[in-house]
Amino acid sequence: MAQGAINIMDENRDFLRLIFLEGLGGDESALEQYRHLTNLWERALTAVLRRYAEKGDLPGVTPEALARQVIYLILMAFEDTLLGRHVPPQAAPEERRKALAAFADQALRQLLPGPPRG
Repeated sequence: MAQGAINIMDENRDFLRLIFLEGLGGDESALEQYRHLTNLWERALTAVLRRYAEKGDLPGVTPEALARQVIYLILMAFEDTLLGRHVPPQAAPEERRKALAAFADQALRQLLPGPPRG
Protein backbone atom coordinates (compact mmCIF):
# COMPACT_ATOMS: atom_id res chain seq x y z
CA MET A 1 0.00 0.00 0.00
CA ALA A 2 2.88 2.36 0.78
CA GLN A 3 4.33 1.84 -2.70
CA GLY A 4 0.93 2.54 -4.27
CA ALA A 5 0.52 5.73 -2.25
CA ILE A 6 4.01 6.88 -3.22
CA ASN A 7 3.30 6.25 -6.91
CA ILE A 8 -0.03 8.10 -6.82
CA MET A 9 1.47 11.07 -4.99
CA ASP A 10 4.46 11.25 -7.31
CA GLU A 11 2.27 11.01 -10.42
CA ASN A 12 0.27 13.95 -9.05
CA ARG A 13 3.18 16.02 -7.66
CA ASP A 14 2.09 19.31 -9.20
CA PHE A 15 -1.49 18.97 -7.99
CA LEU A 16 -0.37 18.05 -4.47
CA ARG A 17 2.14 20.89 -4.41
CA LEU A 18 -0.72 23.26 -5.28
CA ILE A 19 -2.96 21.76 -2.58
CA PHE A 20 -0.19 22.11 0.03
CA LEU A 21 0.71 25.68 -0.94
CA GLU A 22 -2.86 26.92 -1.23
CA GLY A 23 -3.91 25.06 1.92
CA LEU A 24 -1.06 26.59 3.90
CA GLY A 25 -2.14 29.96 2.54
CA GLY A 26 -5.60 29.41 4.00
CA ASP A 27 -7.54 28.56 0.84
CA GLU A 28 -10.61 26.73 2.15
CA SER A 29 -11.15 24.78 -1.08
CA ALA A 30 -7.59 23.43 -0.98
CA LEU A 31 -7.93 22.57 2.71
CA GLU A 32 -11.15 20.70 1.98
CA GLN A 33 -9.46 18.72 -0.81
CA TYR A 34 -6.55 17.87 1.50
CA ARG A 35 -8.90 16.73 4.27
CA HIS A 36 -11.00 14.70 1.86
CA LEU A 37 -8.05 12.88 0.26
CA THR A 38 -6.30 12.24 3.56
CA ASN A 39 -9.50 11.01 5.23
CA LEU A 40 -10.12 8.56 2.36
CA TRP A 41 -6.58 7.25 2.66
CA GLU A 42 -6.83 6.96 6.45
CA ARG A 43 -10.16 5.11 6.36
CA ALA A 44 -8.91 2.64 3.72
CA LEU A 45 -5.65 1.95 5.54
CA THR A 46 -7.43 1.60 8.89
CA ALA A 47 -9.82 -0.96 7.37
CA VAL A 48 -6.92 -3.05 6.08
CA LEU A 49 -4.99 -2.80 9.35
CA ARG A 50 -8.10 -3.70 11.32
CA ARG A 51 -8.30 -7.00 9.41
CA TYR A 52 -4.71 -7.80 10.36
CA ALA A 53 -5.37 -6.82 13.98
CA GLU A 54 -8.44 -9.07 14.12
CA LYS A 55 -6.30 -12.01 12.97
CA GLY A 56 -3.80 -11.23 15.75
CA ASP A 57 -1.06 -10.07 13.37
CA LEU A 58 -0.73 -6.62 14.99
CA PRO A 59 -0.56 -7.26 18.74
CA GLY A 60 -0.74 -4.15 20.86
CA VAL A 61 -1.39 -1.91 17.86
CA THR A 62 -4.39 0.36 17.41
CA PRO A 63 -5.25 0.30 13.68
CA GLU A 64 -6.47 3.91 13.67
CA ALA A 65 -3.30 5.23 15.30
CA LEU A 66 -1.03 3.12 13.11
CA ALA A 67 -2.84 4.29 9.97
CA ARG A 68 -2.22 7.93 10.92
CA GLN A 69 1.42 7.23 11.72
CA VAL A 70 1.98 5.49 8.40
CA ILE A 71 0.29 8.30 6.49
CA TYR A 72 2.28 10.97 8.30
CA LEU A 73 5.49 9.08 7.61
CA ILE A 74 4.81 8.71 3.88
CA LEU A 75 3.29 12.16 3.44
CA MET A 76 6.17 14.00 5.12
CA ALA A 77 8.76 11.97 3.21
CA PHE A 78 6.93 12.94 0.01
CA GLU A 79 6.84 16.60 1.00
CA ASP A 80 10.57 16.37 1.70
CA THR A 81 11.16 15.28 -1.90
CA LEU A 82 9.03 18.17 -3.16
CA LEU A 83 11.53 20.46 -1.46
CA GLY A 84 14.51 18.60 -2.89
CA ARG A 85 15.77 17.16 0.36
CA HIS A 86 17.40 13.68 0.19
CA VAL A 87 16.34 13.35 -3.46
CA PRO A 88 17.57 15.93 -5.99
CA PRO A 89 14.76 18.02 -7.54
CA GLN A 90 15.90 16.98 -11.03
CA ALA A 91 15.72 13.26 -10.17
CA ALA A 92 13.71 11.08 -12.51
CA PRO A 93 10.31 9.91 -11.22
CA GLU A 94 11.55 6.32 -10.85
CA GLU A 95 14.52 7.49 -8.76
CA ARG A 96 12.23 9.56 -6.50
CA ARG A 97 9.81 6.67 -6.07
CA LYS A 98 12.55 4.17 -5.28
CA ALA A 99 14.10 6.49 -2.71
CA LEU A 100 10.72 7.11 -1.05
CA ALA A 101 9.82 3.41 -1.09
CA ALA A 102 13.17 2.45 0.46
CA PHE A 103 12.75 5.03 3.21
CA ALA A 104 9.14 4.01 3.88
CA ASP A 105 10.08 0.32 3.93
CA GLN A 106 12.83 0.86 6.48
CA ALA A 107 10.70 3.13 8.67
CA LEU A 108 7.64 0.85 8.55
CA ARG A 109 9.74 -2.18 9.51
CA GLN A 110 10.76 -0.29 12.63
CA LEU A 111 7.23 0.94 13.32
CA LEU A 112 5.36 -2.34 12.85
CA PRO A 113 5.66 -5.25 15.24
CA GLY A 114 7.73 -8.16 13.99
CA PRO A 115 6.42 -11.69 13.54
CA PRO A 116 5.53 -13.56 16.72
CA ARG A 117 8.52 -15.19 18.36
CA GLY A 118 8.35 -18.51 19.95
